[in-house]
Amino acid sequence: MFVIIVKARVKPDKVELYESTFKALRTKVLANEPGVTFYELSRVPDQPCAYRLVECYKDQQTQDEHLTKDYYQEAIAVITECLEGGSYEMEVVETI
Repeated sequence: MFVIIVKARVKPDKVELYESTFKALRTKVLANEPGVTFYELSRVPDQPCAYRLVECYKDQQTQDEHLTKDYYQEAIAVITECLEGGSYEMEVVETI
């Protein structure tokens, strides 16, 4: 399994938009991409604008295909606008 862990900080005035955009994206991803086995956003409890996203794909090809979906492209444009500095940290790991 191919796992991605994303660390992001969101602008305080964009938290609601960030969360709602992700929730809508998550619904589409899980409904339309059977190779995506887990796709969850979590908030860091003591840091209200800090988030972690964990994405699990059956393989690299599934993740590559995920990035090409129209609904992903639309959502990521909004999500990126919400991020402090417009960027995030990403770690890629594989299950053993």
